[in-house]
Amino acid sequence: AQSRKLGAVTWTHRPVQEVSVEGGRVRGVVSGGEKFAADRVVLATSAWTSQLFPELRVIPLRSHAALTVAIPPIDAPAFEVVVDGEIIYGSTQFENGHVLLGGGPDRPRTREEQYDYAMSYMDTLKNASLLARIFPRLGDLPIMRCWAGTMGTTPDGLPLVGKSGLAEGLFVIAGFPNGMAFIPGIAVLLAQVVEGRKPEIDLDVFDPDRFIHRSFTLPERYNYTILADFLGRL
Repeated sequence: AQSRKLGAVTWTHRPVQEVSVEGGRVRGVVSGGEKFAADRVVLATSAWTSQLFPELRVIPLRSHAALTVAIPPIDAPAFEVVVDGEIIYGSTQFENGHVLLGGGPDRPRTREEQYDYAMSYMDTLKNASLLARIFPRLGDLPIMRCWAGTMGTTPDGLPLVGKSGLAEGLFVIAGFPNGMAFIPGIAVLLAQVVEGRKPEIDLDVFDPDRFIHRSFTLPERYNYTILADFLGRL
């Protein structure tokens, strides 16, 4: 709503197939065969970033989550835990009382399969059962729904944020596997960069081009645990 007040126009269901670059400068984006002219483009494209620019090493990673019915507040901090040798993200409780258990274990998948959102019965059962194993006293708490999605991560676990040298006018904010809560604040800093101002906090550690000259081949099939082990040995 605030963006519309400032004159922004939002297009939905219009995937971008290409960022148009001419003479080393961004000229716009192509969606559905139609070109939208722009001299600055911000890639907030998460796991799809490398489909537009392969040099930007954002790795797709499928994960799924479960949401419980609402219950009174529980005193449980955010956490990351290992169950059966698989890394589990953990959980949080919303103000409305629903408990979210995110990042349930997933079978190893190919890179293409990381974009598959279909939940099998076993996926759902395994994910929902984690709540009882991690919080035994919540074992009878009904699960409202489970779902899958694709996150984007990077070789060092830090996001890509800032101005890219791949083309003049190209900016990136992508690759937040575990730090999604920081996105609004970092987006404000990136907006300052897009406007040509110095950001209030230095973003150099998030340089989006830092992996351009690094070469590695991902495992043929991976999940969160396999990927974390592989990247930890690079």
